[in-house]
Amino acid sequence: QCDLITELILADSVVSIDENIGLPDSLIKIKVGSSLMNWGNISDCHYYENIDISSKNPYFIMKDDCIYTSTMSSLLFAKSKETITIPEGVNIIESGAFAPKTGRNDEIKNINLPSSMNLISDNAFSNLYALENINVTAGGYYQSENGLLYSNDFALLHHCPQGRRGTVEVNKNVVTIYENAFYYN
Repeated sequence: QCDLITELILADSVVSIDENIGLPDSLIKIKVGSSLMNWGNISDCHYYENIDISSKNPYFIMKDDCIYTSTMSSLLFAKSKETITIPEGVNIIESGAFAPKTGRNDEIKNINLPSSMNLISDNAFSNLYALENINVTAGGYYQSENGLLYSNDFALLHHCPQGRRGTVEVNKNVVTIYENAFYYN
């Protein structure tokens, strides 16, 4: 209920932000100190125009408008823009990484995944209403064809982007369609 606060600076002594903290919607800038190790509801970052993480923080790193674990193995948050490219080495997309500000995201149209990706959390792509293509660099756990996301052997259709319109042709090798593959289409 503190809707006049626009900037929050966390001291180096702050180690945790509770998931239910209820940061104000008016907050546009947040500065994270060197000791923060638990960021309960990191998807709230979609409200902020400016995020600054201390270069001394051993738990989080910010790169190209995305927040990763310090080892860059997990994507925790991606700022909305037309195309998001996740670098090689990242192997997990956490739930809420693309969470929209207002319940729906009309900005993200393309997501490019690296071959190192091996776990995409349930509903990672939900509410991305403009998403038309998910592309994967070949050679890993996932594969893409015509913007659809599959398992590497094309036996499982993992996701059909919500922004797709008209006819969608599923690869002929598919034997299973993931339960949320057409969620919100």
